[in-house]
Amino acid sequence: MRSKERIDVVLSKIREIWTRYPDLRLMQLLLNCFDMDAYYVEEPALLKSLEITYPRGEMDITRGFDPRIAGSSPAGGTSIPRDIDVIRDALLLVGYYVPTDIISTWTPEKRQHAEDWAMARHLSASDNENEVPQRPDWLDGYEEDDDLVFPD
Repeated sequence: MRSKERIDVVLSKIREIWTRYPDLRLMQLLLNCFDMDAYYVEEPALLKSLEITYPRGEMDITRGFDPRIAGSSPAGGTSIPRDIDVIRDALLLVGYYVPTDIISTWTPEKRQHAEDWAMARHLSASDNENEVPQRPDWLDGYEEDDDLVFPD
């Protein structure tokens, strides 16, 4: 039989994280931790994934940002370097295709601004109330075209 104490440990961790990220729905909070079917995930793996996805003291999401996607604190907290593919995908969510070779030439500040803007704009389309920063002017000309063919 499994230990009943594990329930309090897991729920305590979820409560701690959810209190820091109250704009996330419970399932968003949990599913952000996994890129796979989470049905068979055991509690120790869940706890480890929660700690990796929502590190303590790294982010302060005060405007409804998803910490796994946004990767930074819109309130000026610690910035976490993001993968260029993540930035490209965030921009694709809001209708901008910028090749990764272009994104790789951007400064870390430009990358962060573009990603923060894209995620805020994406989240504002749902029921999240958040402030959308000004669109970066260096995205001019990258709006999606219906005839655009995306590389594999």
